[in-house]
Amino acid sequence: MLATIHDHLFLTLIHHTQLTEKMIELVRINILDILLEEATLDQKAWQGLVSKQGNLYEKWLKPLKADLDLYGIDILLHTQEQYNPKLIVFDMDSTLINSEVIDELAQEANAFNAVQEITTQAMSGKLDFKASLLARLKHLENLPVAALDKAYNRILLNTGAVTLFNTLKIHHTKTAILSGGFTWFAKKIQKKLGIDHIVANELEIKNNQLTGHLIGPIIDSAMKQKKLIELSKKYDIPLYQTMAVGDGANDIPMLQTAGTGIAFHAKPIVQNTTQFALNHNDLDALKYMFDYH
Repeated sequence: MLATIHDHLFLTLIHHTQLTEKMIELVRINILDILLEEATLDQKAWQGLVSKQGNLYEKWLKPLKADLDLYGIDILLHTQEQYNPKLIVFDMDSTLINSEVIDELAQEANAFNAVQEITTQAMSGKLDFKASLLARLKHLENLPVAALDKAYNRILLNTGAVTLFNTLKIHHTKTAILSGGFTWFAKKIQKKLGIDHIVANELEIKNNQLTGHLIGPIIDSAMKQKKLIELSKKYDIPLYQTMAVGDGANDIPMLQTAGTGIAFHAKPIVQNTTQFALNHNDLDALKYMFDYH
């Protein structure tokens, strides 16, 4: 459901259950009451209000969060410039797909518990991503390449991914995977969803076995942010017309750099530093950022 709050500001309520018109109008009125307190109504001012640090979040979104969570409602509050984004970049593991690839590989290497513990610390921001990735890779040394196929066969796309990408194709939206995962898997997801670009870590393979090392630079949070900016320049798309979607701590810089940052069923550290959060709905909820309905 899309409601116009002001000439430059739009509210999208996303929910599984049916909201009554009375409930929708009540939410809209609550926002209007707050906005009427704001003296400056130019576009730059509205853009600032939508930011995580804006008064709108402190005054309205945070206080209402508990009630919205009760009804399973996610909110996207956005300016006209953020509507119909021209470039969307996605994390892969636990965002586009339902698992962490390295955990799946660890199962094949009989090192699941050791690797998962490191993964959890990294995704929660308690451990440096580069150090944690290298530590986890050591547990995969000598893993046969055939194990990658076994791991991939267990992986599923997250609900709503296919519907979302069908919508993005209709709107000719440029898309990319920017992942701290592995290109071997990212290429398969790229083909399945028709994604334009992938940036991920390259596993080193010798004698049909993983060596426990990578080829090339590590794709960490800084690299994700850098690639978002590069793609924005490549297609001459202003950053305010970009969107980034992710769930882990290493996604935070790209989520904060994009015009619209979406924390998708994300860790608390990500939700607390990102513009919007999808906690109750699936990936296809993002189609409401387009002229879909």
